[in-house]
Amino acid sequence: METGINSLLVSGDEGGIDVLTPDEASNATSTSTSSYQSTKQKEYSSRSRRATLVDDPDLLAFLGVARMTLTPWRYWNWTVPNSERTMDKTTDGTTEGTSNQSGLAIEVREYHGAESEGAFLALQRALRLDKSHPLAAHAMVHLTEALPLRNLGVGVTVARSDNWDDTTKKVINPSLRDAFLRTTVMSPSLGEHAADALFGSFVDVDDETERADGNENKNKSVLSPHLAHMAAHTYARLGRWRDAVDASVSAVNADKELTDKCVWPYGEAHNRVMLSHAAISLYGPSKNGESIAMAVSVDPGPPGEGHLDQFANFLTAFHDAHSILTAARFGRWRLVLKLAATAEQNAVNENATLRPSDSGAPLSAETWTNLVSSTVFGRAQWAYVMGLASSAGFTDSARSYKSEEDQGKDINTREQAYEPWIDGSFCAKISPTAWLAHVNDLTRDASLADHDDEFVVEGVSTRGGKGPFHETSPFKPNKKRLALIALYTLGAAIAGRSGDWESAVVQLELAKSVHSTLPYMEPEHWYLPPQLCLGEALLRSGRPEEALVVFRKELRDARPHDAWALQGERRALRRMESERGGGGGGD
Repeated sequence: METGINSLLVSGDEGGIDVLTPDEASNATSTSTSSYQSTKQKEYSSRSRRATLVDDPDLLAFLGVARMTLTPWRYWNWTVPNSERTMDKTTDGTTEGTSNQSGLAIEVREYHGAESEGAFLALQRALRLDKSHPLAAHAMVHLTEALPLRNLGVGVTVARSDNWDDTTKKVINPSLRDAFLRTTVMSPSLGEHAADALFGSFVDVDDETERADGNENKNKSVLSPHLAHMAAHTYARLGRWRDAVDASVSAVNADKELTDKCVWPYGEAHNRVMLSHAAISLYGPSKNGESIAMAVSVDPGPPGEGHLDQFANFLTAFHDAHSILTAARFGRWRLVLKLAATAEQNAVNENATLRPSDSGAPLSAETWTNLVSSTVFGRAQWAYVMGLASSAGFTDSARSYKSEEDQGKDINTREQAYEPWIDGSFCAKISPTAWLAHVNDLTRDASLADHDDEFVVEGVSTRGGKGPFHETSPFKPNKKRLALIALYTLGAAIAGRSGDWESAVVQLELAKSVHSTLPYMEPEHWYLPPQLCLGEALLRSGRPEEALVVFRKELRDARPHDAWALQGERRALRRMESERGGGGGGD
C-alpha cells in the first residue's frame, strides 16, 4: 500500500476508500481540484470499485474532516418544495423554480465545489470500525444535521446495494455517486447513531442524580462537555427534546466543574443557549421550561460593557440568551419592565446630564435606548421587547394553557404589585407605537447590514481572521434580518392587541419570509419562531384551518415534537371541531 502524499484518497463503495496509484496521485496534485474532480466523477460508473485498503478510523476521520474543511458549513444543496413549485438557490445567489418530481423525498446534492459525499463515506467507514470514534462522530453530526427534516417522514433508509449499477432501487439523489447515498432518503437521522455514540461515550451514568426539571437524570458528569453537547444538535433536529436537554444539562454542569478549577471550557455559552432552546421546545409554555431558560439567561448589563452590547455585532447562538428575550418568550412583561427600569436607573445614575427631576417631559424611545445601549442592534432589541411589553400593558400573559401543576394558580400575583421606581420609570411612559417607529428607524441604520464585507470578526471569520463570513456560515451575524423580524413581529403584536388580527397576519407573513432566508443554525438565530406566531394570529383571526397547516408544517419541516407547535395544532383542531359543532369557536 502506498503511504504519505502518494496515498491520496477518493470515495469508494461500502463507505470505504479507494487508494490512488502513484501516477493518479501525481495527476491529482498537479491538476486543479475542480477539473480533477470532474474527471473522477465521469470515471466512477465504469472504473473498477476496489476494496478498501484503509482500515484506520483515525485516518478516515481526518480525511472526512479535511473534505468538510474544503467548504466549511457548505455541504449539501436541495430543492425545498413550495406548494406545487420549489425555489432552488443557485451558486450565484439567484433562485430558479423546479418541480418536485418524486413527490416523496427531497433530492439532496453536494454543494458546488464540496466533497461532502466523500466526507460522509470516510466518516461512515470510520464509525463502522469504531462506533464511538469521537472525531468521526463529531464531524458526522455537523455533516448531517442541516439536511432537510421533511425527509424524516418519507421512509426508512434504503438498504445498501453491493452492485454499483443496480437499477432495482429507486434513485433519490441522482447527482450523487455512491450507491448507498443515491438511494437513501437523506435527513438528519443519518447522524443519529453518531449523536448517540457521543452521548453514550462522554457521559457517565448515575441513576441517582437529578435532571434540571427535578426528575431523575442518568447524566452525572461529562468527560468532554463539547462532545456531549454535540449530541444535542442532532437530538434537537429530530425532536428528541428530552435527550437534548439531558445532553445540554450534562455539558453545562461539566463546564461549571471546569471553570471551578480555573479551566476555561470551549463553547460554554453555546452549551447554555442550547439548553435553553431544548428546554423551551420540550416543555412549552410551562414552569419547567421557563425556569430552566431563565436560569441560563444573562441580563443586558451596562451600555458598552454589558453582555448585550459586547455581542451585538457578533453571532447569536454562540453567546448567552438575554433575559429580556427569554422573559418576552414567556410573556413576562412585568419582568421586562423591571429589567428596563433597572437599566434606566443605572444609566441615569452614571449620566449627570439626565436626572428624573430634570424635566417632566417623557423621554423619546430613541433617547432612552441611547441611554441603555451603545450599539444599534442592542438598542433594537431593547426597543422591540419594550414595545411588546408596552402593548401588553406590562401585564403578564394570562397563560391560558397551563401545565397540570399550574392549574388554578395565579402565577402573576407576585410580580404585579405597583412599584414606584418601576412604574414611574421613563421607559414605562413611552407608547408601543413610539417603540415600533424606533425599531423601524434602527433597521434602516447603515451600520446594521448583512453583507459579507460589513461583518469581519478578527480571528473568527476565516483562518487569517480577515475574510468575510459566507452566507451559510453559522458564524455570520445576520443582525439586519433579525432586526427586520423584530420589526414585523412587534407590528403584528400591536395590531393584534388592538383587535386587528388580519393586519397581524400580514406582518407575521413578512417576518416569516425574512426568517426563511436565515442560514441554518442550531439553536436558531432568532429566539421566537415567526411561524408559530403566525399560526396563533391565524387562530385569533378566525382561520383555524390555515393555522393548522402552519403548525403542522412547522412540526414536519422545522421542529418535530415541539411543545408549542403541538399545542397550536391541538388548539386549531379544537377550534375547527367547535365551529363544526356550532360552539362559536372557543378554545
